[in-house]
Amino acid sequence: MIEAEIAGALAPGAGGEARGFVGIAFRVQDDLETYDALYLRPTNGRADDQERRNHSVQYISLPEWPWSRLRKETPSKYESYVDLVPGTWTKIKIDVRGEQARLYVHNNEQPTLIVKDLKSGADGRGGVALWLEPGTVAHFRNLIVEPSPATSFVQVNPTPSVRNSVGMQLKVVEENTQPTLRIVLPGHPPSDRAIEVIFPEHVTV
Repeated sequence: MIEAEIAGALAPGAGGEARGFVGIAFRVQDDLETYDALYLRPTNGRADDQERRNHSVQYISLPEWPWSRLRKETPSKYESYVDLVPGTWTKIKIDVRGEQARLYVHNNEQPTLIVKDLKSGADGRGGVALWLEPGTVAHFRNLIVEPSPATSFVQVNPTPSVRNSVGMQLKVVEENTQPTLRIVLPGHPPSDRAIEVIFPEHVTV
């Protein structure tokens, strides 16, 4: 798990292709030229051009898989949109597990970009590095690197519930480690805890 606050802006005299590229490289090899990376294009975040906005974040795996090859062979698969402002601190989190990685931006609970086939493979290993491209003034702070959970990503399904014809619901209580059934009366929100059945001992009202 990699967390950091990063900021990128155009350097004075930056070329027309510059975007303030800034991000984090991981699985960096000893040659410092072989690695995976997830990065931001801050000037794309609020561009008056939807195609540029769609390229706000990017995954690459150098040297074999630069952005240009990925975009040509699998358009839109390894890049996505997120709201960005150049030169502004942006919180990111990168969760790498086996051959998958997820990039979270702005403390959002849902990932901005999901990569399910890291080019370094399921057994990839290596270092972590701060990443930027020429033409960028980049800043980094609060970098944290921790081992990711050994488990793979799983799909979280909604809490099961049963509703009768008058609107009464029976819900399995997801936040309780005990076997608990919640009864939600008609017109009450799903979070209502007025009636809970804790098995096998007693009923709380």
